[in-house]
Amino acid sequence: MDSLEHPSGVVALIKPPGISSAKFLNEFKNITGFKKVGHAGTLDPAAEGILVTLVGKATRLAEYFQNLEKFYIMHVLFGIKTNTGDLEGEVIEEKKEFELSEDKINSVLSKFQGWIEQIPPMFSAVKHKGKRLYKLARKGVEVVRSPRKVFVKSITLRSLEDNIAVIELITGKGVYARQIAVDIGETLGIPSTVKKLVRVAVGDFSLNKALTLEDIKKAVFKEESFLLNMNKALYFLPTFKASWEVVSKIANGQVVQTKLELNGKVKLISPDGEFVAIVDAFKGVIKPEKVFLKR
Repeated sequence: MDSLEHPSGVVALIKPPGISSAKFLNEFKNITGFKKVGHAGTLDPAAEGILVTLVGKATRLAEYFQNLEKFYIMHVLFGIKTNTGDLEGEVIEEKKEFELSEDKINSVLSKFQGWIEQIPPMFSAVKHKGKRLYKLARKGVEVVRSPRKVFVKSITLRSLEDNIAVIELITGKGVYARQIAVDIGETLGIPSTVKKLVRVAVGDFSLNKALTLEDIKKAVFKEESFLLNMNKALYFLPTFKASWEVVSKIANGQVVQTKLELNGKVKLISPDGEFVAIVDAFKGVIKPEKVFLKR
């Protein structure tokens, strides 16, 4: 069990625009006093919305939350292109006269749905020979980046007003939404950039259930709990309630033969409902992957 001094859990925070995810989480740490804090997928400084935040032992769970679907609302401004893909950067291309319509945009959106190849932007946290691309970009250095296969579940035009298109995106892991905005413009022959990007949900973590730093300050002042325990936070993994014998073996790192019919990643809990471990299951054999309850 976690002590009050060393809590573990998950909270969906609302990051405002104009601050990096790292600086935002530092503010969160300063407010709460939590020592160990991480996230399950960064947001650009200019972007806003859901940042799934992990505290204490829950930081070991980042990879599982990263695989959840991301839901974005993206405002794409046509007529200019910047070196960052959003309004934080310098304008590198401009076009004042062009034809734009909903039909024209819809005609190219299918190119950005399903499995697509995407070249990471220079202003990103991807590493090249041990150095972050954005650090190289700030020095005016551009390097060749290999395309990556990423998955876009759906991309839909919600509205077009003047030169701003509002596009809804549901994506898998590792998709750069602002790069899609830039690529849409290039496909149409019109420079484009992101004017506003909001991540409205990550899996079931949505804006209407998320907290601002002001909410956190109030909760800390009132000594109210706001962390979702790891068991509840991992709602998307199938659950196996094991016997104490199995729990003991898994907690000690042993591989166990069971009658479990599930395959893949499984959340293992004890007979009294306590979260024990994430295990790899295959044909009844379960292998501990990450153990949280020691025996």
